[in-house]
Amino acid sequence: YDDDRFAAIISFAALHPLQEPLKALAEAVRVSASDGLIFFRDFRRPEDPAALEQQVQTWARHESQGQQRRFAECLCAALTVDEVSRMVQQLGFAAESVQATDDLFWTWTARKARSD
Repeated sequence: YDDDRFAAIISFAALHPLQEPLKALAEAVRVSASDGLIFFRDFRRPEDPAALEQQVQTWARHESQGQQRRFAECLCAALTVDEVSRMVQQLGFAAESVQATDDLFWTWTARKARSD
């Protein structure tokens, strides 16, 4: 897509499986229009194995063992708030624009600077 094309970029749980999430974030910024909304929400990696098990039991306890395993794999592949904060800083955004939304997700909300 052309630079500065979209008024809003919205992503939900699409970053955690990527090998190079910074490239995806940079691409979102590139194609966002001046003053465009950028909104990413994704899983937040648990701090330790006990927290991982708690998340799986909270959100997937009624699912099959295979589904629980896949959910745990998604959580383990996820980024932390600090990791995403460092990435958005590299792109010129405030670290504070990334927040822990709840016990399962982080959210990055920003507006691309006006180019006028």
